[in-house]
Amino acid sequence: MKMNDPLPVVTQEELIRGFHDLGVGLDLCLMVHSSLRSLGYVVNGPYDVIDAILHCIGDGGTLVVPTHTSQLTEPGKWIDPSIRKEDLDKLRTNSRLFDKNYTLPRNRGIISTALLTYPGVCRSIHPLNSVAGLGPHAKQITSKHPLHAPEGIESPVGKLYLMEGSILLIGVTLTSCSVIHLAEYLVDAPYLKDNAVEVLAENKDGKKSYIRLKRYPSSSEHFDKLIPELKLSGILKEAIVGASKLLFMEIKPMIELVLHNLDVNPKYLLEP
Repeated sequence: MKMNDPLPVVTQEELIRGFHDLGVGLDLCLMVHSSLRSLGYVVNGPYDVIDAILHCIGDGGTLVVPTHTSQLTEPGKWIDPSIRKEDLDKLRTNSRLFDKNYTLPRNRGIISTALLTYPGVCRSIHPLNSVAGLGPHAKQITSKHPLHAPEGIESPVGKLYLMEGSILLIGVTLTSCSVIHLAEYLVDAPYLKDNAVEVLAENKDGKKSYIRLKRYPSSSEHFDKLIPELKLSGILKEAIVGASKLLFMEIKPMIELVLHNLDVNPKYLLEP
């Protein structure tokens, strides 16, 4: 859509039909990355999207969303927003530690933030890469989130992989699909140790400190090159709802494809 173009109006019923057509069905453990704006004008905003997903997966399904908090990284390394040097210490001193009940997500979309208002939602405690979940498996998925391997096998996305969960992308591409980083942890990609990410957390003395993560992915900018291969293999399905393209796939076969490519070229995910 171009700026000022009339928006298509999207209802919860239309979302349900679109999700069903993709294969979103009962009892799925489903991670969703999303852009509400991409759909057009959704009548009741993020709640129609969430309720449509919950309808499709039913009482036995679990919805998981990213609730990442980049505002808790070392501000001296920020690009957007850029902070004046004279204000950096003020920002560091006054920033609060992550609180799963109050710390708002940043740059993960209003749908992720809206899910936090639902009764019974669970959230993991990672100060940078937390996720939230709603459903019978939410507590299990969010109960443990290793600080230095936020997308490793013991993380929420690792659990989704082991539980044979699925991914739904609404108006975003694979560059937003954090589950793909799991493959980098599974092969222990050497470049994970080259990161310079520091996140606000309690140190061993119980004081606030910016702690450098021992292993952290460097980029997802080239992940979209997987799309043709995933489509050809039948792993990735596409649909249009409103003005948005939706992508849907099962996590395990997608990760296995990525692992194969990393075996052939260890820097596969870093190259165009």
